[in-house]
Amino acid sequence: MALSGEALAVEIMKCVRCGQCRAVCPVFLESGAETDVARGRIFLVKLLMEGRLDGKDLDGALSRCLGCKSCFQECPSGVKGDQIVLAGRAEMVLRHGLGWMKRGLYRGVLGRPKVFGAMVGLGSLAQRVALARVPRDSGIRLRLPGNRVPRTIPWLPRRPLRPKGTATYSPGGELDQETRSALTQGARMGPGAEGKTAPRRRVLYFTGCLTNYLYPRIGRAVIDVLNRNGVEVIVPADQTCCGLPARGAGDLETADRLMAANLEAMSRYEADAIIVSCATCLTSWKEDYPAAGGTLGERARDMAAKVYDFSQYLTEVLEFQPPEGALAMRVTYHDPCHHFKGMQIKKEPRKLLKAVPGLEFKEMAEAERCCGFAGSFSVWNYDLAVKINDRKIKNAAATGAEAVVTGCPGCVMHLADGLNRNQVPARALHLAEVLEMAYQKEK
Repeated sequence: MALSGEALAVEIMKCVRCGQCRAVCPVFLESGAETDVARGRIFLVKLLMEGRLDGKDLDGALSRCLGCKSCFQECPSGVKGDQIVLAGRAEMVLRHGLGWMKRGLYRGVLGRPKVFGAMVGLGSLAQRVALARVPRDSGIRLRLPGNRVPRTIPWLPRRPLRPKGTATYSPGGELDQETRSALTQGARMGPGAEGKTAPRRRVLYFTGCLTNYLYPRIGRAVIDVLNRNGVEVIVPADQTCCGLPARGAGDLETADRLMAANLEAMSRYEADAIIVSCATCLTSWKEDYPAAGGTLGERARDMAAKVYDFSQYLTEVLEFQPPEGALAMRVTYHDPCHHFKGMQIKKEPRKLLKAVPGLEFKEMAEAERCCGFAGSFSVWNYDLAVKINDRKIKNAAATGAEAVVTGCPGCVMHLADGLNRNQVPARALHLAEVLEMAYQKEK
């Protein structure tokens, strides 16, 4: 639910233009432009809402906000600069429409799982045919539309993580058809079925788009680690995009439609918790969905209490069973913005990494600084995203780490791009992948 009306006016008035946001805004530190810092953008939104600006000239300034919450975290007055920018974007969509490119992306692709899946499938086929001789671990450098700098993109999988129907993964293997049917109908498993696998807990897994379509290996790692800790995992097939990319572009209509679809999808199953392995999706479930009005908001607030980040669930709810196999590797960790600045998730992933035998953890400088991805920001502003990313990669490389670990698949993609571009001999991995690698070392 975007800020609007009196609430928006009050939030704007809280900004006294002290300029403290200038010291922490990753975009401003690269561009030096006043319109690229929170106080400048807030003033522009104020003029827009007062009718002193039409809005057409604001698209550039407001689209260059990462939404990283650095300004909010640093602001003495607690001004929600990122939320004010989102309100400005929503107002511009109301006045001038979304634009054909964004409309095609958010409504035609992200909002339609079958279309998204078909496009990834065709892309995977094209890669295998056109790039058959390119080593799989070399990275693919392409100059995408609107980018002056070639970008590394991942090899697209042949199949997404989510199958056509709901899948249930238990610690003892997949459940039989009778038990799976009961779960699909929303029924709790009876004592007889429970005894077949004796799971400690049962969770729903909200995969998110990037994990499902681009990085199914991350999803498989999440499921494997949870299974190894005695947790049964249900992956509902009828979930869709969390809606934050559309909401971030001001397309509230699409975002609300996707929210409603996900609330309905997850409410069909009985489980102890909903697990999320993407920082962006976590923000949708914990902040955006509960802020909705009406019955949807009530349902979202009830469900939000059961939503956990993957690292939170392992460390705060479960009695985490560390892997026994030694993983001889040096790693560092990048804090996704929506984790550290949005949900105060910082100690949990580090606790898990430090529990892995043989793993050497080396903290990087400015670990909580944005990597420059920010979803569609890196699509429309890739040249700027590269500059922000290069600083992150320099800090990561200084640790000598063999892997840069994070808790967000979007950050994985952008970090991999930066490591490749700067020729740093390290991999970008999700936290779940590192834990799975350690478990696989067990004899």
